[in-house]
Amino acid sequence: MENRAILKQVYERNLNSMEEVAEQNQKYLKLNDKIMNERAEFRKLISSNSSLIKQFDEIEEKQHILDDIYSYECFAYGFKLGTGLMSETLSDFYNVIIRDKEKYRE
Repeated sequence: MENRAILKQVYERNLNSMEEVAEQNQKYLKLNDKIMNERAEFRKLISSNSSLIKQFDEIEEKQHILDDIYSYECFAYGFKLGTGLMSETLSDFYNVIIRDKEKYRE
């Protein structure tokens, strides 16, 4: 990865973490395919009842919204953990440098 590849992707709005994660996880891909097939089969079963189709579509829409919220919150939490770890590490590193610098001044 080049030095500023992530920064450039953020700037150009080319980051889509869900696609990046999902494309690399075979369990996810298999389960997603299975769910998609089962949804299609279920739609066939209810195809003669327009109120059931409408209700099913509304439930799916709510689930998509919920999934988006959950994904964002997981990302935000992981980001906060990562930046916290970096902050602690850099703080410890700089404290050692300052302590050593003061030790050598004496």
